[in-house]
Amino acid sequence: MSRVSLTTKMTVAFCLLVGVVLSAMTLGTLWYLQQEFLRTVSRQQFDLVTVLAHELDNKITLSQRQLVSMAATLKPKDLSSQAQAKAFLKSTPDLLETFDSGTFLLSASGKMLAALPEEPQLPGKDYTFREYYQQTVATGKPYISGPFYTTRQGRHPVIMFTAPVFAANRQMIGVLCGSIDLLGNNFLGNLAKFHPGQSGYLYLIDSQRTIVVHPDPRKILKQQLQAGTDPMLRKALQGFEGSAETVEDGRTPMLTSVKRLKSTNWVLVGNYHQAEAYAPLHRAVWYLMATLVAVLAVTGVAGRLFMRRLTTPLLRLISHVEEITGKEEPEPFPSGTDDEIGVLIRAFNNLLRETQRQKKASLSQEAFTSSLVQNTSVPTFVLDTSHKLIIWNSACEDLTGIPAAEVIGTDKVWRAFYGHKRPVLADVVLEWDLDDLGELYRDCTITPLPGDRLHGEGWFTGVAGNRRYLCFDAAPIRDADGKVVAAIETFTDITERMTAEEALQKLSLAVEEMPVTLMITDKSGIIEYVNPHFTRVTGYTPEEAIGKNPRLVKSGVHPPEFFREMWDTVLSGRRWYGELLNRRKNGELYWESAAITPLTNMAGEITHFVAVKEDITDKRKAEEELIEAKSAAEAATRAKSAFLANMSHEIRTPMNGVLGLLFLLQQTDLTRQQRDYLVKAQSVSRLLLRIINDILDFSKAEAGKLSVEKAPFHLEKVLDDLESVAATLIQDKPVRFSVASDPKVPCFLIGDALRLSQILLNMTNNAIKFTEEGAVQVRVELVEERGDEVELRFSVSDTGIGMNPEQQIQLFKAFSQADSSTTRKYGGTGLGLAISKQLIEMMGGKIRVESEEGKGSTFSFEIPLRRQSAAEVAAVSGGELGGGTGEAPEVEELKGVRILLVEDNRLNQEVALEILTTRDVEVELAQNGAEAVEMVTNSGKRYDAVLMDVNMPVMDGLEATRRIRRDERFRLLPIIAMTASVLPQERYLCLEAGMNDQVNKPIDVAGLFSVLRRWIGPHAKMPEPPAEPPAPAAAEESLPDHLPGINLKHALKILGSEPLLKRLLISFRSENLETLQTVKEALEHGNRELARRLVHTVKGSGGNLGALELQATAAELEQAVTKGERTAVAVQLAAFEAALQQVFASIEELEREAREAQAHRASEVVPLEPERRAVLLQELALLLATSNLKAVDLWEEMRPHFAGRTAQKLTEAIECLNFSSAAEILSSMKQ
Repeated sequence: MSRVSLTTKMTVAFCLLVGVVLSAMTLGTLWYLQQEFLRTVSRQQFDLVTVLAHELDNKITLSQRQLVSMAATLKPKDLSSQAQAKAFLKSTPDLLETFDSGTFLLSASGKMLAALPEEPQLPGKDYTFREYYQQTVATGKPYISGPFYTTRQGRHPVIMFTAPVFAANRQMIGVLCGSIDLLGNNFLGNLAKFHPGQSGYLYLIDSQRTIVVHPDPRKILKQQLQAGTDPMLRKALQGFEGSAETVEDGRTPMLTSVKRLKSTNWVLVGNYHQAEAYAPLHRAVWYLMATLVAVLAVTGVAGRLFMRRLTTPLLRLISHVEEITGKEEPEPFPSGTDDEIGVLIRAFNNLLRETQRQKKASLSQEAFTSSLVQNTSVPTFVLDTSHKLIIWNSACEDLTGIPAAEVIGTDKVWRAFYGHKRPVLADVVLEWDLDDLGELYRDCTITPLPGDRLHGEGWFTGVAGNRRYLCFDAAPIRDADGKVVAAIETFTDITERMTAEEALQKLSLAVEEMPVTLMITDKSGIIEYVNPHFTRVTGYTPEEAIGKNPRLVKSGVHPPEFFREMWDTVLSGRRWYGELLNRRKNGELYWESAAITPLTNMAGEITHFVAVKEDITDKRKAEEELIEAKSAAEAATRAKSAFLANMSHEIRTPMNGVLGLLFLLQQTDLTRQQRDYLVKAQSVSRLLLRIINDILDFSKAEAGKLSVEKAPFHLEKVLDDLESVAATLIQDKPVRFSVASDPKVPCFLIGDALRLSQILLNMTNNAIKFTEEGAVQVRVELVEERGDEVELRFSVSDTGIGMNPEQQIQLFKAFSQADSSTTRKYGGTGLGLAISKQLIEMMGGKIRVESEEGKGSTFSFEIPLRRQSAAEVAAVSGGELGGGTGEAPEVEELKGVRILLVEDNRLNQEVALEILTTRDVEVELAQNGAEAVEMVTNSGKRYDAVLMDVNMPVMDGLEATRRIRRDERFRLLPIIAMTASVLPQERYLCLEAGMNDQVNKPIDVAGLFSVLRRWIGPHAKMPEPPAEPPAPAAAEESLPDHLPGINLKHALKILGSEPLLKRLLISFRSENLETLQTVKEALEHGNRELARRLVHTVKGSGGNLGALELQATAAELEQAVTKGERTAVAVQLAAFEAALQQVFASIEELEREAREAQAHRASEVVPLEPERRAVLLQELALLLATSNLKAVDLWEEMRPHFAGRTAQKLTEAIECLNFSSAAEILSSMKQ
């Protein structure tokens, strides 16, 4: 196949380029001309149609106006007959010039009156069926009808113009009509004869798609339009005006223009054959295409000649190159031009010289490369394509011990590395057979470097007889054509590195699989490594963590000091241990136990930190749940204990009342049957009390609060009491009861006599209960004696119903008996033996049972006790013989002791002051906790003890105690709480705040001084409280024998003075008149704390004044308010109100008697000497100014010497302890 010359290629390319450019320009020009021509022709045709439509509108309007003007000239007489109508029409011949088809007059009823030109058959015809008549009559306006065929001769299509005729009263009396023949020589008929161009035509169509005017008369009044023009006409009827291309009769392209007439609903349509319209455009296209072909032909010939001249020097260069091919020293080609071809020739000559230079350099490089391979320290060898060794450098000889002479030219290179024949990596490169690579090498890959290089490594035995880890790299050597001509291979012994890497890999694997988080940071805290467990714990991937600070998981919970201490520790080179609360990626908090260790370099400088962390969230959660569960259990136990304590109080209080009433009833005269009922009621009541006591003991045991004490007791007394109780239990049953004690058993022992009696009584009670007849025996035996320690065995035997082994298993479980039938028949709670078992074990013993069904049972236990010494026996005996008041004679008096009384209630203040000061105790008063703190810490006075009320305004007793205890000087100051609450939790709060002990309200005088003695110590000898209240000072100060709601005996036991009690009762009423209303309002407004505090105050004050029923109802109301139980609050509030009103009523009676006595004393006033009067008033003023309670006693002495209303007011103020008002009243008296 002949080669296409460069000249031809360049000529063709040039011609194609020119042709494409010219063609594009020509086609673009044609497209632009065509668009402009179409717009111009369309616009011109539309303008023509528009002008014609405007002319038609004008002529139609003029015709209608002419008809309307003529109708306006008609008179009613012109319509009175056909002759008159005919005469009128003949008088208007100019109408026929416009309405060439005739003019007509119709009556109002639609009858033809006259027609011009005349036709005899027309007058008298009825034309009411015509649409033009109907529209004219209906609207009363001129009307232009659509085309229709006339009834006159010839039946041409016409258009009818109408104008209504009106009388003077605007009543229509006729219709004047004028018709235009659509085929006649008029402005409508001539429209069909107008032809735009040679083939164009015009026609009219109305809104009903009916042709009005058309060049083809047959189409007038037709509606069948061609499909090609239908879309255009549809748009025209909808309001479109303009030009568009259409197709006539489905084959003839037309240019159609449409224009609506303003005077009617007609559309003027102009059609123009596109062939005729676009003929000039088609001729212009032909001329342009002919010119394009001519230009392309001339361009081709000129291009050919130019390209031949241009490529002649290049062809000569090609010939020269072909001539010098193969020569050792080719000659340069002479250049005769300075154009691009001349530049090319000179570049060729330069390339020729550079090739010669590179050839010499290549030979030098080959020699250099050979020398480099031979002398490189990297073991290298080369195989040719026949797998023969052609290069074996000195490094190979040194590593393998095989000289080059033995292997050069052979295919036994494998002997240097393997124990048997197999291909080396260079063999694989030459063959490129990769199937067996996995069997030949531990690791073999195709390197990502170009050149089809292979890498293989593994452990091999045979290299100088040792097992070594070698890395092989092989690659093909290619010639300039890319053909493989040899293969080069290098190998390296990395045995030591691989050994270290394997050890490191094992360590790394261990780190990666550790079930703890491992993090390594640099000295500044930037994370450099995290193990997979870090991701599992935190949710952060290594990519998200590396390069960040560990604060990535910081929760923000720990304070800055926490991390400052951690950094100080690790930067000092020490290891830090601690627990961290961190935040996971999902926002969840978690706990970690962390150990952070600093790593140092050879110079001892810290370079990194290693943190080992363990997720202890579950562990912490389990611990917290355990603590919560423990707290919940303890709370439940406390709640149960509180409930049982409250219930025991609620039940025992009325039960004790029942027993008391039964005792009193027993002292009266009773019939035999009544006494029998009474004894049974007493038995049942005592049984209920024992059940309550058992429940309380079980609750204490379950809560771990059941305790036993060690105190001296007489065993014989315990056994005597047991016999007495047993006798009452047996009553009329045929059961013999006996107690037998071994003579060796000591009588004087140290232990818990009460608990021992409880155990023996429970066992004895069970024995008697389950023995219908027979015997019950209690035995005491000495088991062992070790110095002062003795071990006694107590046993209770009966001949009752006995138990089988299954029943014995359930015996010591709480709320369980032998079986359900036992409970139904004999009753009981099943708690007694369970409590007894726990008590025995607490005493260091163990209970046993021996029983046989139907023969009886024996319960026994052994407990260790201590024998009393002779001195202890003497002390106990002396105390028993002393008798008397029950006060220990060795107790020293408290005379001279200084006590700070902290109490906000004035009544309670006066009660406590009276009790203490009458026994020579120095007392100072503080109104609230804040005053107490100030007086203790800053007054400079020393107090031996503080009696602290708990509930007070400004500052309560608990907070006051805490503040006093903060001062190291008062760490040991005895602070004793005074509270009306006996709940254990209140005692706990007092102790927790730092108080030493507690006394209850109302005040038990003996108990108060006992507590003071316990904490103050032997300061002075305590005076004996009077056994009986002192006799009243005067008969008029005596109290009545009975006051409803007030236990006078109880109150006098506390206060010891009838006048003082009277004053305090009156003061109590005056101070609490608004208390009930205030409590109600506080409860209504939800202020439970205020209500509780007011009720608590009434409870304490009322108890001190003997209002025990009020105290009890106040306690119940206080408890209900504290718990927030609305129903209970309502019930207890009603009871509280009733009790308070009863006390107020009694005090009112007392006040009445006091006023009568005051009036009586006023009549017997003994005047004082002026000097004595002034001295007493001054002394009283000083006492009132300092709120000293001695003012009460002083005024009592002064009262008989003063009379009048002012003295009465002063008495009332002092009795209410309102010292400020009393001082003002006294001031007025002095004046």
